[in-house]
Amino acid sequence: MGWIKRKEEGSTGTDEAAPPEEEARATPADPVQADEGEAQAGAAPLDSDRKGGAQPSIISSGMEISGELRSNGPIHVEGRIEGSLESDEILIGATGEVTGEVQASQLSVHGAFEGDGVCERLTIGPSASYRGSLDCESLELATGGILVGKVQVGST
Repeated sequence: MGWIKRKEEGSTGTDEAAPPEEEARATPADPVQADEGEAQAGAAPLDSDRKGGAQPSIISSGMEISGELRSNGPIHVEGRIEGSLESDEILIGATGEVTGEVQASQLSVHGAFEGDGVCERLTIGPSASYRGSLDCESLELATGGILVGKVQVGST
């Protein structure tokens, strides 16, 4: 069924299915559009304004990707990725799983990561697991977070 054509102001008709020629022109309202300054439910706060307006890339729970991902904007992972990630800001959410290589200025792990990571700043959350090699400038490890592997923190 096509989009519903609403009665126009002043008309006496009821809602009816749009004719085929209007259906092709009709576009739905953007479901993720929010009022200015209003936070969107279900999305973690990512600072895209800081990066010149680059939009975040969100890998949702249930989505699986294999390969190489690069982005000018933040990457938020709630699904599963096998491969390499490169961005200024990467967030592996509570349901996120990444296996491979990660390169970022800021990396936050709240789910599971296994592989090689290079970053300026790493945050490992209380229920997170990081297994592999790590080279970073600063590290924040919450109580309960797991870090196993070869770790190099600070300048050498």
